[in-house]
Amino acid sequence: MYAEYDYYLNQYLFGSPSILDETSFPFYIRKAQQKIAQYTHGNINESAVPDCAKLCCCELAEYLYRRETERPRAGVASESTGDVSVSYRSDDFDAEMAKGAKRIIYDWLADSGLLYGGIA
Repeated sequence: MYAEYDYYLNQYLFGSPSILDETSFPFYIRKAQQKIAQYTHGNINESAVPDCAKLCCCELAEYLYRRETERPRAGVASESTGDVSVSYRSDDFDAEMAKGAKRIIYDWLADSGLLYGGIA
């Protein structure tokens, strides 16, 4: 795993309130790690994960958690109670989520050399 819960609390948050609790942390950090691995093409050595990748993983895990907890209401533009009328936005929630994840990954890793998948 790129980051442990203690790293998340002390190195990423520096004592700020946490979004992820200790129970949900492993699930979302693993999802974030997998998403980062898609962009880095195996360029991260798991025995020596650089801080930029750990911090990226923490921010991405929080982002994925927030977005997935919003999912049930995602796309609802308006809702009325009498005779139950719901209208939906036309934008694609998954595409918006992927775009946000990509932004986080590029913000943290763009200058690290980890995103480069070609031959040096």
